[in-house]
Amino acid sequence: MAQTVLERWPTPSAHYMVGTELVTAGRAVEAVPHLRQAAAAIPPARFNLGSALFTSGQRAEGMAELEAFQRAEPNMITARDARLLLARGYAEAGRLEDSLSMARQVLTVTPADHAAHALMAEAYAAQGRFGEAVPHFEAYLRVQRDDGAGWTGLGIALMSMGRGADGVNAFRQAVAVAPSHAGYRMNLARALIDTGQPAAAIEHARAAVQLTGGDPAAVELLARAQQR
Repeated sequence: MAQTVLERWPTPSAHYMVGTELVTAGRAVEAVPHLRQAAAAIPPARFNLGSALFTSGQRAEGMAELEAFQRAEPNMITARDARLLLARGYAEAGRLEDSLSMARQVLTVTPADHAAHALMAEAYAAQGRFGEAVPHFEAYLRVQRDDGAGWTGLGIALMSMGRGADGVNAFRQAVAVAPSHAGYRMNLARALIDTGQPAAAIEHARAAVQLTGGDPAAVELLARAQQR
């Protein structure tokens, strides 16, 4: 229908409709030319354009469009999504302070936004600021309890702070979420060894050996647990 409208009335609005439908269909690359046509006349289309560019791998241009959009339309509902994409892009580019700043803007409006908390946690952890990362990991995991990667990030942060027992508990949660994930098993085994529980580590190291088909790192970890 949107394509028919565009053929009959090739207006910016019609390009916006087609571009939006293409994005929804997962065809971001095809959406970009239409959204370019729309963005000059329809400011909200700049968000869709930036998002399409970002998700299709054209990160730098996509972020430039998203930056322009969130400056021009800071109160639109999609400004939250623009800021989250920008926070992710900044983190990927190593611009961790910019990532934190953008995620904070989201939390200023919606303090319980779990996606923003996740980005804050990851950026703080990447800077080695584990004490600041932990509350954000915890806020995120209160909502996304089935995210093994999130529990792993929390576990690493806690272990780095010397909170071994809490770190072990976080790694246990990751294993509970995905018991067939060898990496989670190995993280838990290492944490158990480091906290003086080698006997408990053997089960998880042995499971990692089986899951990886005898990966040398898993085999070495099992031997380390058995020697303690």
